[in-house]
Amino acid sequence: MLAEMAVSRAVLGFIALAGCSGGPAVAPIPPRAQKPPAAALPSSSAPQGEQSEAPVVVLIVVDQLASWVFEQRKSSFTKGGGFEQLLREGKYGTLRYEHATTSTAPGHAALFTGLPPRGSGVFANERLDDAGTPTSMFADPSTKAIGSGPFEGTGASTAVLRAQTLADALRTQRPDAHIIAVSLKDRASVPGGGKASTLSVWFDAERESFVTSSAFANALPSWLGAHQEKLKRELGGTWQPLDEAWLEQHAPTADAQAGEGDFGPAVHFPYDLKQAKHRGKAFRGYPAADRAVLSLSRAALDALPSDARHTKPLLLVLSMSALDYVGHVHGPDSWESWEVLRELDRELGRFFDELSQRFGERVSIVLSADHGTAPLPETAGDRRARPWCAQPTPDPFERPCTKGERLKRVELTERLEKAARDALGPGRWLRGVVEPFAYFSPEALRLPSASRSKLEQACIKALEKHPGVARVFSSRELSAVCPIEGESLPALVCRSLPPGAGDLYIVSEPGSFFDTNLVAGHGINHGSPYLYDRTVPVLVRSPRATAGKTITEVIRPADVTATAAALLHIAPPPGAANGRNLAAE
Repeated sequence: MLAEMAVSRAVLGFIALAGCSGGPAVAPIPPRAQKPPAAALPSSSAPQGEQSEAPVVVLIVVDQLASWVFEQRKSSFTKGGGFEQLLREGKYGTLRYEHATTSTAPGHAALFTGLPPRGSGVFANERLDDAGTPTSMFADPSTKAIGSGPFEGTGASTAVLRAQTLADALRTQRPDAHIIAVSLKDRASVPGGGKASTLSVWFDAERESFVTSSAFANALPSWLGAHQEKLKRELGGTWQPLDEAWLEQHAPTADAQAGEGDFGPAVHFPYDLKQAKHRGKAFRGYPAADRAVLSLSRAALDALPSDARHTKPLLLVLSMSALDYVGHVHGPDSWESWEVLRELDRELGRFFDELSQRFGERVSIVLSADHGTAPLPETAGDRRARPWCAQPTPDPFERPCTKGERLKRVELTERLEKAARDALGPGRWLRGVVEPFAYFSPEALRLPSASRSKLEQACIKALEKHPGVARVFSSRELSAVCPIEGESLPALVCRSLPPGAGDLYIVSEPGSFFDTNLVAGHGINHGSPYLYDRTVPVLVRSPRATAGKTITEVIRPADVTATAAALLHIAPPPGAANGRNLAAE
């Protein structure tokens, strides 16, 4: 039985972000009028007598596709490309996340459940395991990894989820449905496919192959072997841009911008995977990785029973992660970032055409992103890279104009350990730091209330003096008076705190972020409560949706969940019961 969270709907006194940290104020979302549950609305399902063929819904999450990046590149998309098709034939709007932890796992969970981390249970990409080691949010020691050959290691499951997902709702209401989830990351594929998918797979960089978990299957399907062989050829490939002159014209920085990292011997084109420091990790930031996800998806669709293609609902969940990996290493303004998105646009255009040939007019497509991104700190002062800084009006995405800091885990840990010793004396008071949390040790958690408060205040004071840190919250104290409504900083942080989250929540200053350690001291990260990280595009194309329409009202994650549910002809999961059906607007 799924856990329900009883939360107060009372509107408490909020502390505005500008007053808390000296940073820009977070623009409020206008209150939404109460509406009946999405299942009770006139949905996009076919009129009476026209439901002889089951719906096909493709839900795509483009990892790290910020609204400001999408707006920047919207006019450059290829005619017939995937993004251009959706803009021309569907609806386009802006989603604003309602939580502070703008990372991959919480973002995907929000899109698939309609809930922020406080409700979904997914509060970060990683958490500390019992031994104090950072581990994937979805790692489950009771399961094992399943691959094409002999495998050892922990698998993943939905155990951490506290709420029903879209896929779970579909499986409950239509047990005959086919549910396929494919990604480079377990934190995308696992919540996308839910508890009982037909297929949930993700890429394992160490093994250089797609894998699943014993939570979902005892073995990979036999047809996937041929795909793995094709993948091995891609892993020995090179990456050349389609048109260097086009990149030089469009990208606002040079090919080798200061601050960029690298997975190989250089930070500029061309790239040779054979020269990469870690081939499997480097591959994730190549356009070939997105092509591998789409190729595997095609194979999975080919493997469906012929009688299921018209009579059984299909949910295909794809998370395209190459933009995220290349952004983390090279930054969102890099040639590499522009090239990855351009090639994804072309590949999606081909894929959408194939879906239409395969399923006809039954296909609905919903595309969004799990979070946004920050600019490279090294581009501060560059008016071409940061044109908003020269504008007289406030930037609608709260993008920074000052140079941000990279918050390093080892430096934060050292500062915390010293503050703890100064406050309480010798002892093991800190368990570790995993973005965006600091965790206290079991010994610290057993302290009397007064001593625990003394420890928390000492650590908060020390962290707030660290360059790049804006605010630090005690999870215990904030949760006790949690402001649920509104978009003040305490409300955004509190909605990021389910049971089991870390003890101190660290909020970065605008433009600052936790160093990803993919290439230490280089690249960018996300994860902040500012609008450049919290706003992403939403595109919806369905057989009966109005073509070329812009949705002006701010979209919430529950609206995406409810829309996909309506297109599947099912009631949404409880977390999206009040979501809008965007396809029907």
